[in-house]
Amino acid sequence: MKLPLLRSVHVIDLYRVAVAWRDGGTAEVDLAPHILRYAIYRPLRDDLGVFRTAEVIDGGVALAWTGLDLDISADAIAALHHSQTMTADEFRAHLKRLGLSFD
Repeated sequence: MKLPLLRSVHVIDLYRVAVAWRDGGTAEVDLAPHILRYAIYRPLRDDLGVFRTAEVIDGGVALAWTGLDLDISADAIAALHHSQTMTADEFRAHLKRLGLSFD
């Protein structure tokens, strides 16, 4: 599987970004699951001004925020996008591949 690479990012609102992928695709992604779950992202919480400083770094392998030692990988963004766009049938098939159930 090819590593996803970012071409550009546009902040939509707090936690939501529109990204363009190097392969030509685009996506709107809610980063809240990472930002609200991991303490390292605390500086981004509830501060749209800081969140708006998001930029693509290192040839597209991640997003980073200006003035902060924080980034999120393109791979993590792609995974978040995939989990947010999965249909019910895709989710069931994914659980089956992992050997998991709804319980």
